[in-house]
Amino acid sequence: MNNSYEIFDAARLELKKGVNLVEASAGTGKTYAIGMLVLRALVELHVPIEKILIVTFTKAATEELKSRIRARLVEARELFKGILEPKESELDKTLLDWAATIKDQQAAFNLLQLALYDIDRAGIFTIHGFCQRMLVEQALESGQLFDVELLADINHVRNEVSDDFWRSRIYSLDPLPCALLTGCFSTPEKLLASVSVVFAGNGRIEPQVGPVEDVLIQLKTAMDSLASWWLQHSSKLYARFTASVPEGSFKKQFSEDFEHWFLSLTNFLSGKSFLVPNNLHLLGRKQLAGELNGTKIRGDAKKLAYLADWPLPDCEVELLLAAIESLILTFRVKLAEELRSEVSRRLEQQGTMGFNDLILGLSVSLKGNRGHSLKKILG
Repeated sequence: MNNSYEIFDAARLELKKGVNLVEASAGTGKTYAIGMLVLRALVELHVPIEKILIVTFTKAATEELKSRIRARLVEARELFKGILEPKESELDKTLLDWAATIKDQQAAFNLLQLALYDIDRAGIFTIHGFCQRMLVEQALESGQLFDVELLADINHVRNEVSDDFWRSRIYSLDPLPCALLTGCFSTPEKLLASVSVVFAGNGRIEPQVGPVEDVLIQLKTAMDSLASWWLQHSSKLYARFTASVPEGSFKKQFSEDFEHWFLSLTNFLSGKSFLVPNNLHLLGRKQLAGELNGTKIRGDAKKLAYLADWPLPDCEVELLLAAIESLILTFRVKLAEELRSEVSRRLEQQGTMGFNDLILGLSVSLKGNRGHSLKKILG
């Protein structure tokens, strides 16, 4: 790769075909340089004004460009005509130096006069406006309607689809999966925000998930298994805790929250509450070992040995946590798929098209990018 750089001089730099990248920050004279390049393209390359395309970001910027380019062409035309005297007090030195290099000034005057006649045909657009024009002018090639309207913001359609998905797919769920999903995403807007990455492209959404019915069965099976374990062994587990907590075997924060935590587990696993307790994962042996007091029981090996004979539902809680994660991921993927198909359909019905739909992507992954850690989901 060639990393050499050269100072950009819009009036003297050789005009080269192909792609040329100019790095410029705010206030470095981009609009001035563009005006100079348009002037040179007209006079030196004999490019008609309607064959020049300039795109920028905002309507205000396009209006400024149009005004500045027209002013520059008028200034140069008057200079070649002899109306303006080449005094540095009246004209900038860059324009004067460039004009001095033009041998046939009458021809230059004629080209600029013609360009000013056709100035309204100059292709100066916002990016959005240029795409809109191309869709209309090349409707057959693009496969769009002749009167399609290109929308820069289609968030209102996405919100409608998300709201409909929420009403049809989440409200109808049983209490437990409904509580899990609304506990993670309290509003349709938050669920929609969790899949916003899918709008970066039109590729495949990953990972692919199975039917919602399958993950609901997985959740119910895992929940029933842990609830059954709790019914049989919770009293023994509570006895172990009540003997160890007063001895200082656990960290201070865990000890202070223990009674509330254990009660919330009992309510959840007995069906009295559908609110997932904080730190459900602490029913796993390895996770609970992390809450032991390190000053009293030192080292991971000793901590695991301390809990070795405790009645803990390692497998059952792992299966439930996996089922909860699958539930949340599945509904995010289903919403993403719904957005991909339904937003386009609704826009087509309205005779509109989203600006981002013009940009093709490769693939989008939702796994591992949920916007919430599992601990927060369960919190």
